[in-house]
Amino acid sequence: MTSSAPPSVPPPPGSSRSHGSTKLGQAPILQTDRLTKLYPLPQGLFGKPRFLRPLDGVTIYVRRGETLGLVGESGCGKSTLARVLLYLVEPTLGRVHFDGKDLARMSAAQLRATRRRMQIVFQSPSSSLNPRMTVYEVVAEGLIIHRLTRSFHERKERVEALLAELGLGPDVMDHYPHELSTGQRQRVGIARALAVGPDFVVCDEPVNALDPSLQAEVLNLLETRQANHGLGMLYMSHDLRLVAQTAHRVAVMHLGRIVEMGPTRAVFETPRHPYTRALLSAARPSDDPQRRSLAALSPSAVDPPPGCAFHPRCPRFARGLCDVETPTLVETAPETHHRVACFRPEG
Repeated sequence: MTSSAPPSVPPPPGSSRSHGSTKLGQAPILQTDRLTKLYPLPQGLFGKPRFLRPLDGVTIYVRRGETLGLVGESGCGKSTLARVLLYLVEPTLGRVHFDGKDLARMSAAQLRATRRRMQIVFQSPSSSLNPRMTVYEVVAEGLIIHRLTRSFHERKERVEALLAELGLGPDVMDHYPHELSTGQRQRVGIARALAVGPDFVVCDEPVNALDPSLQAEVLNLLETRQANHGLGMLYMSHDLRLVAQTAHRVAVMHLGRIVEMGPTRAVFETPRHPYTRALLSAARPSDDPQRRSLAALSPSAVDPPPGCAFHPRCPRFARGLCDVETPTLVETAPETHHRVACFRPEG
């Protein structure tokens, strides 16, 4: 990969998040440029090479103090994107810039230091927490690795205070993950991510294991941290209600591509891409047969349709165009920051 300046980012629109306001910094903390990830698949002796393409030219940005919501069906590439952003998996093509620096050009030592500032809350706490470590050891591990505390006493106080913010008493510090409930394990995973004071956090379904009252408490904690420290977040969830409450902007992903992106209110209230409309419709109870047919056929990321990958399910399909060419993200109107990748967007 060659280094180049990160792609330009337009001035920030006003916050569309309904619960409180956040002053968005002008500079992105993280941005990508046409990220693509390919995984080779087994083939016969004379077979044509085949690839799984979970990411296909993804360009996004997240500003300091901003939450970008990422939504889409299971298997659309959200989790792969999360791992590529943190360089847990290297992209096949494209670049990731963090705080203006290309991660591909960092040394191993620089990347380790940068990872303290980039954290992730995994979707499954049961598989992401080391079963041989106590809660204290799990949360304190990053503090020890990055030498962020000067003594055991200071470290223990910091862990205890963070757990308390998440509604966990000091008694859990000596417990192992299997001794906790699913909701408690999820909060321990969040504490581990926040303990090192990151600048950017990927939240992969961070509150899906919590009851509604705890969901609100944890989201309020994340919002407070964001307001006080300029924390940038990528919030991935199937729960569109939580995304609407949490995100300043939303990106809609379909088969590894971003098909719509813009301020949360604009995307949810005036969706322009047929796939976005189908997602929103699927989230509401309905007897609409068209809604059921849209959800019935899901193309494969191994062998996606040519052109726009949504065209087999699209009610606005134009033969000879949608099944041949791939649309790019285009702003729906000047200065709206609302973009859609569709030849026949709905108004």
